[in-house]
Amino acid sequence: MALLYPPILLDSAPAFIGNSFKIFFELSQFNSINDININAIQITVIKQSTNTSIIKTASGIKMASLQISNDEQYYISINESDLRNPFEQN
Repeated sequence: MALLYPPILLDSAPAFIGNSFKIFFELSQFNSINDININAIQITVIKQSTNTSIIKTASGIKMASLQISNDEQYYISINESDLRNPFEQN
């Protein structure tokens, strides 16, 4: 059993464009891709003003598959349809 550490998010990301966006990240130096079930990534999106998840599922967690871009970067995608409320400016 592997001990999983949180991914390392980039300092900045593109703004929301259209109805979806990708979140790119790096694995912790303490984990390898072999430690991760790439078909069972858990995603939560928290609204800061209420400290609650805005994912539509009952658990507030979206299950996704890990994606790898052409230039070998890891990412997951979130669609506006996954959220209880549409993306807000600011």
